[in-house]
Amino acid sequence: MQTINLNTRKYELISQVMQIEKEKNIRIIEDFFAQLFYKPVLQKEYDAEIFKPIRKNISIEEMKKEQNFTGFDRYEFDKLIKEINIQEPLSELLNMI
Repeated sequence: MQTINLNTRKYELISQVMQIEKEKNIRIIEDFFAQLFYKPVLQKEYDAEIFKPIRKNISIEEMKKEQNFTGFDRYEFDKLIKEINIQEPLSELLNMI
């Protein structure tokens, strides 16, 4: 098998692209190149906005405060359980899943 140098491979790709007649296929190639060349740069920007560095130490109380965690009202929860009034055994309910 003969080794083809990089420039020859590039020219073969260009030749194949020049033979494309359908606009849809050109758009597919454009999208591919956009992802190939631009997505890594954009991805880093998105990652910086979404992911924050992990702290070495944080308490549960600090996390609750940062996330505005309020918990749930146990009285209301128990009231809902009574209102639902489920009679079936747990094993039967689990088998329904």
